[in-house]
Amino acid sequence: MEKHTDYTTRTLVGLSASRGGLTELRSRILEVAVKLESVRARHPQLLYESKLYKILHGGVGIPHIR
Repeated sequence: MEKHTDYTTRTLVGLSASRGGLTELRSRILEVAVKLESVRARHPQLLYESKLYKILHGGVGIPHIR
């Protein structure tokens, strides 16, 4: 398990190994999934995916986006 610092809250979190860019973040308060994308990606997709998830919000199997 790699250790990374989340600079927005300045807390140390443990990130589990992942495939396809989806990382599971375990917190004492809430279990969340974080999808990461390289800032050097030639064709960034995360912005488009988040907009699509917001449109499809509430559907079966659609993740909740904050």
